[in-house]
Amino acid sequence: MRLKEAGLTATNFLFPLYAGLIGGVSFLATIAKFQSQHSTMSQLVEIGSITFHWLHSLEMVLVLVLAAGSLLARSRWRIVVSALLLAIWLAQEWWLFPSLDANTRLVIAGGTPPASGSHMVFAGIETFKLLMLTFAGVVSASGAARRQQLAPNDEQVAGAIHA
Repeated sequence: MRLKEAGLTATNFLFPLYAGLIGGVSFLATIAKFQSQHSTMSQLVEIGSITFHWLHSLEMVLVLVLAAGSLLARSRWRIVVSALLLAIWLAQEWWLFPSLDANTRLVIAGGTPPASGSHMVFAGIETFKLLMLTFAGVVSASGAARRQQLAPNDEQVAGAIHA
């Protein structure tokens, strides 16, 4: 039972943490950096590329820990969310990032990348992850609150022992 609780605790903590990282990096920091009036487009694109690669590396760790926690918790919906996150990570790693990296190299070199929907696909995926992780965090927290209400408190346990 302790392993199940450890898995629940880990996922309860990691879903909102992961959502916060996606929201903070993919949306807030990305929009904020383009407000800079003293940086060139090539500098901003290079900083963005570095930032997203760091986030992507951290996401792999988060996805693996979420998957392990979900398996320990024996929670089907958590396992499905973790599997979706892993599939998304793999798609970004093998398909999307190589395309975005090629465009980034062109911009940094002063060129103009060919028309591509890669950036919009990336934004859509990040939006989907943010919504999915936020929803998972809310469901996870409500489940934790419900388990807390159902758990006997110290007074109930003491009363049962003395009865």
